[in-house]
Amino acid sequence: MSLKSYLENTVLEEVVCPGCSLLCNDLVVKISNGEVRVVEGACSHGYQAIKTYSMDSRLRGFTIGLKNVDLEETVRKSAEILSSSSKPLIYGFDECSNKAIELGLKVAEKVNGIFDTPPSICQPLMPLIASGDIELGVFEDVLDNADMIVFWAANPAETNLRHASRYSVMPRGNSVPLGRENRIVAVVDVRNSWTMKIAQHQIKIDLGGDVEFTESLDRIYDGKPLKTSRYTGAASSLINDIKRARYIAFFIGHGLILNGNVNDTILSIVNILRKIGASKRITLTPIAERINSMGAAQIPYKLYKYSHALKFSNGSIEYNPVSTSAYGGLLRGDFDAVLLVKTDPTTHLPLSASRKIPFSKTIILDYRETVASSRSQIRVPLSILGVEASGEVIRSDGVPTKLEKIIDERENTIHEEEFLRKLLEYL
Repeated sequence: MSLKSYLENTVLEEVVCPGCSLLCNDLVVKISNGEVRVVEGACSHGYQAIKTYSMDSRLRGFTIGLKNVDLEETVRKSAEILSSSSKPLIYGFDECSNKAIELGLKVAEKVNGIFDTPPSICQPLMPLIASGDIELGVFEDVLDNADMIVFWAANPAETNLRHASRYSVMPRGNSVPLGRENRIVAVVDVRNSWTMKIAQHQIKIDLGGDVEFTESLDRIYDGKPLKTSRYTGAASSLINDIKRARYIAFFIGHGLILNGNVNDTILSIVNILRKIGASKRITLTPIAERINSMGAAQIPYKLYKYSHALKFSNGSIEYNPVSTSAYGGLLRGDFDAVLLVKTDPTTHLPLSASRKIPFSKTIILDYRETVASSRSQIRVPLSILGVEASGEVIRSDGVPTKLEKIIDERENTIHEEEFLRKLLEYL
């Protein structure tokens, strides 16, 4: 990020956008008197993320119950709740810096708790990436060389708005000098989507029909007779273009989790990709849900060999998503204390689970007012990563990326890393 100063105004160039997991690094931000005045180059998500610092719904002041307290009292009371708990849950972190994720894991280990993150398509990919069964498609490489793009259970036209225009479909690259005209685009989804409008192959499958569709692709690719399948025509047409392509970049989205049996689905996709990849370049990259969903899966996996749902117990680790996940534990009413970091479980976990959060023993770290923050016993107002605070995250293609602060943090806010360090000192 470069900086130019003109009298009272500051122009920041090559700013990394905190709006989504693409982390676009070409924004221009104009600042005057400590306030963001202009944001150039961002999509609506990015603009909104940067302007969040000035919204009325910011979490303000350290509070315990209805009482305003100072930072040290907040840390001391938080440590007291967690250390006296028999079954604490440490949850969130997919909008945090990599260092904060590491610190959150240390907190969970220190208090013999469960560490978990919101459901993400990145989580089931970690063992496959580590074993070399799949290769992530680095965005710049996709831009330059991929002549076929496949979006599967993903709709970046609504979730990652610049995906197609900046990296995957529209730009001209070394091997695709005409950009969009040189690329074949396919979308596989259970419903019609905005992304389908830019695709030559618009393939609509039934909910849960992913494995059946990959089996059709597999048999057609091998030239074998097909079993009865409603996907014969679509699969045959897609395979014809796959055989002609040199470099195929697959992007899979959160829809695979919603379709059910995500592990079997991903394995069926990987199996056909492995076969195709014997004669051409194939990459498989998640369209990560939040700004650091990739880091929230990758860091636990690198440190402990599990991407989520880790249960710490006196130096040992247990992993069984049925029994060691936040969702399962909440359903059973297991937890007697909760630390939430930049997340609101009431927005993405079923009511049957989120209603059992013990809010009277819940500490929340966030920069915004949420349903969860309004009910939590301890509230810690955070600075905004990539706006008021710096930190490294991991782009959804696996590339570590530094987010830099562009303005000073607001009064009575704290960086998540600093609070978690202080909490560890008290535990």
